[in-house]
Amino acid sequence: MFPRPDTVSIVACGPSALDCGAARAPGMVIAVNGAIDHVRYDVALTMDGRFSRNRWQALRGRQAFVRRSAWAHAEAAEATPWLALRIYDCDREQTEFADNDRDNAGVWKLNGGHSGYNALNLAFNLMPRRVYLYGFDMDEPTHFFGEYPWAHEAARNNANKFEIWRKEMVHASGQFRRRRIEVYNTNRLSAIKAFPHGTPGT
Repeated sequence: MFPRPDTVSIVACGPSALDCGAARAPGMVIAVNGAIDHVRYDVALTMDGRFSRNRWQALRGRQAFVRRSAWAHAEAAEATPWLALRIYDCDREQTEFADNDRDNAGVWKLNGGHSGYNALNLAFNLMPRRVYLYGFDMDEPTHFFGEYPWAHEAARNNANKFEIWRKEMVHASGQFRRRRIEVYNTNRLSAIKAFPHGTPGT
């Protein structure tokens, strides 16, 4: 199990990530999907099957959380597990964070309908004092690094889900408040209004 960090930074893929300082994100850094190629990170996380199939070799040997169904895509691309890989279960429809037993490092559940929410669930379980969010924008259907090479494979546009996901963030913020974990969105212009704006050192 990870030691309890004072600060966790989650770097998602929204356009604001680097502009808001993701390359200098403090504390334990959780990199979501393609952010792994652009920032220093301690833990990678994905629930995306296409990302897992195409990028599992970049994760190999690193601390990584991969949703079980996404790992099946990686296995189809001949991936084999490694010691620091954690394959986790997930209820996509559930906005209530799964509360994992800190003494049980072998079985993980991280709920939520997208990788960013799963990363929030992971941070929740690490019980830090504060969390900084980078690239949590949900207003533009692009990534700070451009499109994935396999973008044409997508059957649906995540931009159509942004309104639903923004509403889910309100529920997430309540869960953090109940645990007395401070969460700050580093993008002042983010469409997510559930978390106050804040940056390290302010």
